Amino acid sequence: MKENTITLQQRLEKQIDESRLSEQDKEYMKRIVDGIIKAPKGRLYLINNPDFQRYMTLRKDVSDLNSSLDYCLVNVMKNPDTGFTEGRSYTFPGLKGFLRLARENESVLASELVNSQNHQKVKSGVSSSEIMAPKETEEQRCKRLTKESIARLETVPDYKKQRVYDALDMIDKIGKIKAVDEQDYSEHIAMRRDGGILGYCLVQRMIDYSGATVGRRYVPLGAKTLVTYVEEHREIIDKEVKKAQELDR
Repeated sequence: MKENTITLQQRLEKQIDESRLSEQDKEYMKRIVDGIIKAPKGRLYLINNPDFQRYMTLRKDVSDLNSSLDYCLVNVMKNPDTGFTEGRSYTFPGLKGFLRLARENESVLASELVNSQNHQKVKSGVSSSEIMAPKETEEQRCKRLTKESIARLETVPDYKKQRVYDALDMIDKIGKIKAVDEQDYSEHIAMRRDGGILGYCLVQRMIDYSGATVGRRYVPLGAKTLVTYVEEHREIIDKEVKKAQELDR
């Protein structure tokens, strides 16, 4: 995006404010614009598979030489074996079309917006260091060592690491974070001792028809498995983290 990002955001927000959208839709569209501008590649993915990608971005319509950056939906066809792009298409749905697209994919975009925020946090250095207390507790040490192990995972993007850091911060405050919550089964991440050593684990709880617990399993989670699990359950975990953060305000 060659247009200055501040000017671009101001221009699009002014367009949104002057539209006939409801106040709720205006605020949502501003979040989408902000998310795109702050995202790692300036895009919010709706589909991100090895053979096909669909994402929302801001792009010029090359068929119009006088066009400015505008709302754009991009479809990318890829060869899953080589990773090479085999085709690409661009659609410019306009403000209302973009809003309709965003509403239709609201659950997917919720996680994409968190990815964008996390990328910005890492970029600005918000979570680059953690102030340690004079005397570190066992729980604080466990959390610190886990974060350090995750930080060393070279193949994991920073915004995914930040999602796990936020989840660990929530566990630090309330003791656990829910990932699966069904009528007869639930899963949450918490700290627990395994062989006398404190670490993070997945607590799987089996429930009978009356709501009583009929069994529990504990699965230890290392740095890699923790990142993988949090990413697989990112939609509910993002909601739980957001809920906890709003309570702190």
